[in-house]
Amino acid sequence: MQFFVICGVYGGWIYKVWIIRQYPILSVN
Repeated sequence: MQFFVICGVYGGWIYKVWIIRQYPILSVN
């Protein structure tokens, strides 16, 4: 179970970074 939790958190971080890189304007917020 812990494995899936770590993957979920790490995946969310990667997704956030990808969004910020795609749309830099969102990084202001």
